[in-house]
Amino acid sequence: MQEMREMQAVGITAAGGPQGFRSRPVDLKRVGAQPEQAVWQSWTDAYGTDLAEVQAYQLAALRTRFHQMVGRLPVLASLAAGQSLDDIRSLEQGALLLFRHSVYKSYPLSLIERAAFDRVTNWLDTFTLHDLSGFDAAGLDSIDAWLQRLDAMTPMRISHTNGTSGKLSFLPRSTVEMPLALRGWHQNFAAFGAEPERLPQHGLGSLPMIFPGYRHGALSANRLLDAFTETLYDGNEDMILTLHRERLSADLVSFSGRFASAQARGELGRQQLSPTLLAMVETARQRQADAPRRMREFIATIVDRLRGQRVMFFGYWSMLVDLATECRNLGVRRLFHPQSLVWCSGGTKGKVFPPDFKQSTADTLGVRIQEGYGMSETVTTQPGCPVGNYHLAPYLIAYVLDPQTGRPSPRAGTHTGRLGVMDLLAMTYWGGILTGDEVTISFGDDAPCACGRKGPYMHPEIRRYREQEGGDDKIACAGAPQALDRALNFLKDL
Repeated sequence: MQEMREMQAVGITAAGGPQGFRSRPVDLKRVGAQPEQAVWQSWTDAYGTDLAEVQAYQLAALRTRFHQMVGRLPVLASLAAGQSLDDIRSLEQGALLLFRHSVYKSYPLSLIERAAFDRVTNWLDTFTLHDLSGFDAAGLDSIDAWLQRLDAMTPMRISHTNGTSGKLSFLPRSTVEMPLALRGWHQNFAAFGAEPERLPQHGLGSLPMIFPGYRHGALSANRLLDAFTETLYDGNEDMILTLHRERLSADLVSFSGRFASAQARGELGRQQLSPTLLAMVETARQRQADAPRRMREFIATIVDRLRGQRVMFFGYWSMLVDLATECRNLGVRRLFHPQSLVWCSGGTKGKVFPPDFKQSTADTLGVRIQEGYGMSETVTTQPGCPVGNYHLAPYLIAYVLDPQTGRPSPRAGTHTGRLGVMDLLAMTYWGGILTGDEVTISFGDDAPCACGRKGPYMHPEIRRYREQEGGDDKIACAGAPQALDRALNFLKDL
């Protein structure tokens, strides 16, 4: 009831509905005032629509989001005033309203160090349409405690970064966006046009979910697991199999970067660590020492319990390769049912694998592996096509900006530069953000993808700008366990 009241208060409606995750007809000419409705299109419709119609929808939707939020989000109002914008008259103007991702860590770090979470909440309140003025921050002594109380008392479902600086970004997502995120997961496996249906998407509530990370926490992956548990599994935690059942501590992720900087300056000493943090560190160190055994048991459990079953999986290539390697060591072939839903984010996270690792991994696991481009800055991921490109749905406006001048490239042809996105599914916060990724995007129908899909698409070669180039931290899940390892390594000798 509280969630529904909050949604009514900000003038939005639930995006789910009785049809669950299934696609339904959407007329882009009519939904500009409710941009989130575009998420219910089938991929055949979404990627088969003429560019002019998609751009007309995007402009109407962008204007809707702007007028919905500019009077209520001070940061957006300030940015718009600085650009002399009181309306949106072209898609190009959206590039003027992209937040640098550092805006979500613009609070003074001293507030975290002094546990002034009432003031951190006041800062957060300027980025969301939800009213946080009544939030009680009394007695909170850690980031984890703050996040968990926000979960319990408000519709907010913050996602944080694994920032190497130790100053975490807090993305102001809420329960309103979660049905859209689940729909995005469902769409990962949808077919386009005359392509054979890659994977049946029925019966998701009966499929166990495998995730090679922490079950709990405030990374985007943890938030999605929470939504799966609540929406698909009716609260049954046994349906989710994770490497770690515990919570990934935001405090330790934060301190890892801060300790690294302090140690480099020679300013770090044991006397600076609170008893609470020391206890957390000791517990995490014990888990770290036990990590190899946990991984072996995790893989053994997957093989023993889920062999031959239809499952869901999301994670990264390193975990899938490890799982396939262990299966080959055990003489196991075709581990899962071929209709399993396996999603993997692109990239190898710095690891070097054999040239044919993708096909050999898929063959050993007995599944088709769906790749995608995902980041917590956007509500949903962008699916890879059979050719290997990542196609951008109509509800995601992409910009390619010159990394030096910030000038957007023309929305035609093929361009390489810094990726900016305007996520029209962000219903309770501003969806415009400038990422730290260097991408190549082909716009329009003048450079169509060989797969037959219309519209813009990202080429598979994506790199992260170095910190010296303004890359900074990214709101992602893949690096968080490594951040925790860094924290423990810096602390182990103190």
